[in-house]
Amino acid sequence: MLLDADITITQSDTALPGLRLLLDTETLLGTLRRLPRFADTRALSVTYLRYKPRTSCVAGLELVSAAGECCHYYANALTTERFMQTWRRRRYQKLVKTEDPFAPTALAAFALILFHPLNDPVISHLRPLYQSSATNMLSGLLPPAQTSAITWRLLRYKPERRFIAALDTPEGHYAVLRCCHPSAFDGMLAGATLSASMGHTRILGHDAGKRLLLTQWQAGDILCPEQHPQWQPNALGPTGEALAKIHQSALTPQARRTITDEIQALQNVLNTLSFISPAQATPFRQLAQRIAQALPQCESTTTLIHGDFSLDQVVHAADRSLCFLDWDHAACGSPLLDLATLQARLELQVIEQTVTQAQADKAVSCFLSGYAAQATPEIQQSLAHLTWYVAARLLCLATEPFRKRSPRWPEQIAALLSRAAHYIAQAQTSAIRRPADRLLTLTDPSYVANPMRQALSLPEDAQWLNAEVIRHKPGRRALIAYQWALPGQTAPMTVLGKYRAKGADHASFAKQRALWQSGFDTSSSVSVPEPLAIMAAEHLWLQRKVSAQLLTELLRPASHDLPVLGEKVGASLAALHRSQALRELSSDKQWTLSDEATVLRQCLTQAAILRPQWAVRIKQVLDGCERLATSLVPSASTAIHRDFYPDQVMIYAKPPHNVVLLDFDLCCIGCPAIDAGNYLAHIQELALRQFGDIQVLSVHETAFIQAFLAHSPTVSAPEIQALTTLSLARHIFLSTQFSQRTPTTQALLHICEARLRTSSGQSSHYL
Repeated sequence: MLLDADITITQSDTALPGLRLLLDTETLLGTLRRLPRFADTRALSVTYLRYKPRTSCVAGLELVSAAGECCHYYANALTTERFMQTWRRRRYQKLVKTEDPFAPTALAAFALILFHPLNDPVISHLRPLYQSSATNMLSGLLPPAQTSAITWRLLRYKPERRFIAALDTPEGHYAVLRCCHPSAFDGMLAGATLSASMGHTRILGHDAGKRLLLTQWQAGDILCPEQHPQWQPNALGPTGEALAKIHQSALTPQARRTITDEIQALQNVLNTLSFISPAQATPFRQLAQRIAQALPQCESTTTLIHGDFSLDQVVHAADRSLCFLDWDHAACGSPLLDLATLQARLELQVIEQTVTQAQADKAVSCFLSGYAAQATPEIQQSLAHLTWYVAARLLCLATEPFRKRSPRWPEQIAALLSRAAHYIAQAQTSAIRRPADRLLTLTDPSYVANPMRQALSLPEDAQWLNAEVIRHKPGRRALIAYQWALPGQTAPMTVLGKYRAKGADHASFAKQRALWQSGFDTSSSVSVPEPLAIMAAEHLWLQRKVSAQLLTELLRPASHDLPVLGEKVGASLAALHRSQALRELSSDKQWTLSDEATVLRQCLTQAAILRPQWAVRIKQVLDGCERLATSLVPSASTAIHRDFYPDQVMIYAKPPHNVVLLDFDLCCIGCPAIDAGNYLAHIQELALRQFGDIQVLSVHETAFIQAFLAHSPTVSAPEIQALTTLSLARHIFLSTQFSQRTPTTQALLHICEARLRTSSGQSSHYL
């Protein structure tokens, strides 16, 4: 039976003749039962709805026969023109003419086509699963002996988006098979790899061509109240503790989630809501605008986040451990997103009458108490902003009741907006600029020119010329070049502004200033860019631009300057390590060989999953590296750069070609050979990737090592050699993360194997 709100939608959207049929399950069931294939259908329910006004409406259908057998189809309601184009496709007509039992069915009067999942045009490799067995589907993913007795059952199906099935053996649950849209596969595989590296799941196999992923079944109880008959809201403290530890992980996915993304998500929901519930669009817009104004002040530290965290993603295993599922949306973002997503989902379950408000409040209280107990001080401080994120996540759920075809969906949407308004009122935050405006204001002279003139103590007649964004990591950092014309000077002055979303990096500025003031200035053979000022309100700090060339651009095999450049860089790095001023400002951070080994284990564990054909060899390299790290006796600790490679070095073009060192935000106390080894590993990887020969820049390496050792009496050549091996092994993983590096993976693996054999033989050769 259609609701009044459903009727209003169908009257507004006359472009889709079949929309009314999809929204009225009783009429849809009666229509289908007049078709021979569906004549014995007893019941029908819509499991999924994806509606694009005036374009299409896709509905996942669960059909139950008179015998109680369940099957799945989906219906696609199209415009009349698109219906004709789609139905005439040769593939579908061939199935119809050959009387394929799963052929699509057209309801021409409604411009609607019914599809069986095995004819899904996007998830297009399901036919063997339905017509044959799981054995054929999994051929190549598992050994034949493992696939022969496997049966399967559907867990979740979103037509043309995602297909998830459980695979069982006579002994019980075995694995989960997932297939998805081509655009989502990389994220799905990356998420599973991340999950596996943290011990939450195990990848059994994958097929990128067919977009198939097979992971081990995770036994245990799902903590979602809808799936747990004895759900206990007061037992969620350990879940919060586990999530807090994940948010402190050193793992860094390539994907980023920013405040701009959150605001765009609200806009996307509003676009749909304006069509399905116009009366709610105005209050939604007003609430969304208040959130968009407030979120910039809520910027927190960026961590690894799950990206879609809720209680149905948490499994309480038999050994009492907790495992988190479905890392497809993992990213670097605000940890508040994960907390807010869980809380908003519980609020929706209150509205759906799955749990009571008291139960939800208790669950959130216990969860957040556990989380806060394990969170870092910085994240603990940011929890004050959580209410804004919860309000945003609630609004993002506004179309969910309609998509789930709740019989009370208009009232539930209104209730979601009411709860969002409640949280906004609770937050009591004044209106400020939208986050999208922040980067614009930093290049707007009407906003930033006068504060910068004051910060730099420029004369009143200094003229703003230009501002250009050089680099930008949305929601995180930006590097902006500012040009000023100064009276009496023909050449403009260029200043680089380093923007950080969570506030100006006072620590990095202080370290660079200490170096500059202690002799690393332009009068020295090794310097740093001159730090000029901090503009705290604008989240900027300023340094003078250096007119020099990146070292990476000078490293060419035919260059006669390779040895002298190596000497200069080696001596410059040693000079940085000897800086007492840098040591004093870095003393609160330590980095040990154990830390190096931990990062390497995480990286190579992921590499082995991504490159299963070399997994055994990668594991052997990891084992060898860990033995090598354990055997090392590190030299005396100094201040170290901890991210030292050719892009952190600039060379002046004019003789005597002095050196400029860059970026000191990771500086800490540690073994100086870490920097030397990291530098040499980058040189060798660069030689391999760009020139096809890891030895082609060896004269530069040799000169670097000799100069560095000459100025670093406590460091030994074997120590540098060992740490170069550890850094090179990390490049095995990095080669799997960037398409331009993919061809180097096998060569890097072979090189690391050779280096480890040499080190185990205690050779003293430089490699």
